[in-house]
Amino acid sequence: MPDLEYEKIALLIAREISDEIDEEELRELRAWRNMNAANNALYIKLKNSQNFKSWLADREDVNVDEGWSAVYSEIKKRSRTIILRTITRIAAILVLPLFVGGVAYFYFDNQIAKKKINQQQFAQIKPGSSKATLTLCDGRDVFLDSINMLSLTEIDGTEIEKIQGEISYRKSDEQLMKQPVYNIINVPLGGEYRLTLSDGTKVYLNSMTSLKYPVQFGSDKREVELVGEAYFEVTKNAGKPFVVNTKEMKVEVLGTSFNVNAYEDSKNTVTTLVEGKVKLSNTQDDENVQILNPNEQAVMDNLSGKIALRNVDVSNYISWKDGQMVFYDMPLEEIMVLLTRWYSAKVFYMNPEVKDLRFSGSLDKYDEIEKFIDIIKATNQVNVRVNDNTILFAKK
Repeated sequence: MPDLEYEKIALLIAREISDEIDEEELRELRAWRNMNAANNALYIKLKNSQNFKSWLADREDVNVDEGWSAVYSEIKKRSRTIILRTITRIAAILVLPLFVGGVAYFYFDNQIAKKKINQQQFAQIKPGSSKATLTLCDGRDVFLDSINMLSLTEIDGTEIEKIQGEISYRKSDEQLMKQPVYNIINVPLGGEYRLTLSDGTKVYLNSMTSLKYPVQFGSDKREVELVGEAYFEVTKNAGKPFVVNTKEMKVEVLGTSFNVNAYEDSKNTVTTLVEGKVKLSNTQDDENVQILNPNEQAVMDNLSGKIALRNVDVSNYISWKDGQMVFYDMPLEEIMVLLTRWYSAKVFYMNPEVKDLRFSGSLDKYDEIEKFIDIIKATNQVNVRVNDNTILFAKK
């Protein structure tokens, strides 16, 4: 049978099964059925299959074009095998039509089953959302999400307002407390949050991040404590420096935009400057000071305290606050550290060398993680399997 006939039969079966066939194509399919008893018997068997009803119910999930192309490819491959195996007692002219219909059925049936299995596999791995817990001065915890509105008043009279995924602080008309009043916001695994401090500084908080700050800043400086990752857009005030303290590093600015990555489980504390100028120092050595300029990044080794500067494309390091995750020539292990914080997933490497495979790309952080896994699979460098909320990688 010539290639054109293989392709035509595959297309007709795929379109008929998916209810996309027109009258002319239906006549061609009927002609194929009437060609011999074997063709028609297969067609009847297919229609009477126990799985056919559920199969039809799910047909909208099937890509018809992909379907008939795959069937056509398989027909050609298998037909050669059939022709070569001359010892068979069944004539190729009969086997091939049977195979055409069989592949059509089993291809679509497997596609639907595979889709359902994939959906089940990734069901427990979901992208993060806007959520956090706010701890007030008196120790009360307030859950913050992106939906409900909320209005609170701290003991010094400061008004706290929550609208969608952000809280903001408004200075009271009359200061009631002489001692500073502190709040702590904790963003869990798979979360993110935004807040506007009392001076107007905007802070974007990444997952697994904690920020401690006064609800009203004092007269000499503005100082906060950070664990995790945050992006700051600092309101300018020449007479009142803004200071971010991490466990290992002190970042001091007057008015600027920058990102600080200071997770406790990280080997480095990384500060990336977008605009303005910042002064960096080791918390254990005030004399070890570095000045950071726009498009520069400071990487401090948390063990040695040494600070190295480098020029970078800052968009790769701040894209997370705008809903994107960007990776440029990054080891798989580092990529998965970022992703598992957001998707609340676990990762396991069957082979240590897989961790060092490097990838570049970008991902909408609100997409299902399945899209990222498909991209990794498409590189043909690594095998990927999902078990509950654990992603397993193995060398190809």
